[in-house]
Amino acid sequence: MSVSDVREDVALADDARAWIGALEQVLSTGVQRSFEELFLADSFWRDMVSLTWDTCQFWGRDAIWRALSEHAASAGFSNLRLDDERPGPRIAEFLGEPVVELFFAFDTAVGTGKGFARLTPDTSADFGLRAWMIATALVKLNCAPEPVTRHPKLGFDPAYPGQTWAEWAAAKSDFSRRDPDVLIIGGSHSGLSVGARFERKGASYLIVEKNRKPGDTWRNRYESLALHTPTWMNDLPYIPLPEGWPMFLPKDRWADWLDCYATLMNLNFWGSTEALNASFDEAARVWEVALRLADGSVRVMHPKHLVLAVGGAGGKPKIPELPGLNEFAGEVLHSSAFKSGNAFQGKRVMVVGTSTTGHDICLDLYHKGAFPTMAQRGPACVVNIDEVVKFSADYGTVPVDEADQRRSSMSLPLLLKRAKAYTLTTEASHAELHVGLRNAGQKLTIGDDETGWTMKLFREVRGYYLNVGASEAIVDGNIAMLDFERIERFVRDGVLLTDGRVALFDAVVLCTGYHDLSEDIAALLGAEVAQKVGRCIGVAEDGEYRTMSRPTAQPHLWVINGGIVDSRKSSDILALQVIAQMEGLVPTLVRQPDGSVKAL
Repeated sequence: MSVSDVREDVALADDARAWIGALEQVLSTGVQRSFEELFLADSFWRDMVSLTWDTCQFWGRDAIWRALSEHAASAGFSNLRLDDERPGPRIAEFLGEPVVELFFAFDTAVGTGKGFARLTPDTSADFGLRAWMIATALVKLNCAPEPVTRHPKLGFDPAYPGQTWAEWAAAKSDFSRRDPDVLIIGGSHSGLSVGARFERKGASYLIVEKNRKPGDTWRNRYESLALHTPTWMNDLPYIPLPEGWPMFLPKDRWADWLDCYATLMNLNFWGSTEALNASFDEAARVWEVALRLADGSVRVMHPKHLVLAVGGAGGKPKIPELPGLNEFAGEVLHSSAFKSGNAFQGKRVMVVGTSTTGHDICLDLYHKGAFPTMAQRGPACVVNIDEVVKFSADYGTVPVDEADQRRSSMSLPLLLKRAKAYTLTTEASHAELHVGLRNAGQKLTIGDDETGWTMKLFREVRGYYLNVGASEAIVDGNIAMLDFERIERFVRDGVLLTDGRVALFDAVVLCTGYHDLSEDIAALLGAEVAQKVGRCIGVAEDGEYRTMSRPTAQPHLWVINGGIVDSRKSSDILALQVIAQMEGLVPTLVRQPDGSVKAL
């Protein structure tokens, strides 16, 4: 680095410190005009429980001012400074615009937080910079600090002289005569992630999983499944994946890693344990949860908080009502029951669904000697798997927690803007592939409001395919396409088409997804609670996931599910909120019909 580069870095850091100092000064004086010098009119702020004990977004300078005026002082938002655990300020480009990126830290009344900002150079501003986007998050509670150094001696504090680590660990997860403060239902990557957060913060928790091992939810899925996010994105909290692992992990290898992770993190985990039903005592504010244990006995626990880490591939399969399907004489199964194309060698198989699972199963059937036909009910976004590598390149070059912080800085309007710009490039680079797919009969889309597969993933977790070979098989005719509009009804030997012909099939695989988590809530907690909580999957009008790691309409009920990255990022936010409520730092909060939260 040259002397001039060093001087530029120092000057940039000085400018960033001046801007941060000005923001803190404005918040202490409450002068709106001075605040307007620091923010663009069209600016955005996303907060994750540091200001509001909720995850929320403020769109526009006026909305940001109102939010900070209402919450900053009561939250104790103060002592803003450059974050010495992150890279210093730098000049970068975002959405085609030059920006100054900076990481900062701050204090609150109950802990510390971290922030990330993108500032736009503006010579008309008092400090030469105006904020375009900011994100803040609580990262530590003073009452529940995580250990930052190695534990002395054997790594635990003996309860009595001579206690071994094995005895201590067994006692820690022994809830035969006591109840955990937090019960986590679901022990795959989401449940393990939030369990690890409670473990490190010293909270009392227990993870229960209906399968025997943590990785079984993944292990029990179709054999050809592999992760569609690069390995460098898939670290679970505190333990990185080993170097040199394949870019896209086969599901069985990932399942084995989940088993290892639970052991290495010494998590309180009960396998072969099924949650039967649960009810909430409004007066005592505790849950009563009935669990069927591995030995068949039923245990009733009374945790203070309940975390649902279920759904997706572990939820209730969605079986559509297809005309005449009950008359079909061949085998009909949902994708959750499909294991391998080996069982269908030489058979004609209709696969209903054109998202990732439908494509994967069609390709597996073709490779195993079957004759697959993809029955398409709606269009799909299709791009090559290489796009995921490009889209996640930031994770391969910086520490995962730094990349997570950058990713979490995006408010919904900016996500949409970025997705539209990105989709234009994928449409151009995939033009030849898309022509071939359309010629083969596949319906394609570039997504709602032309935002492509990334927003399909964010909003719906369906309706897209990251191509690992099925698209070429479709273009080559090895996977046939059939538009559902051409199907009149199912008959004994296949489907009756609208032109009067019968297309013959030996089996039907329904790749039709899973019901919303609200179905699981109704089965476990009752229809009244499910109706109160409402739909769980997808994005709310405020730009946040509907229930992911946020207060729900049911007191002391929390939800965490979704992909590996989302679970890792949101698990800490969830754990901090639960501990804060248990420690009396914040009252019980419930979601209101208008989306706000109310203290009980």
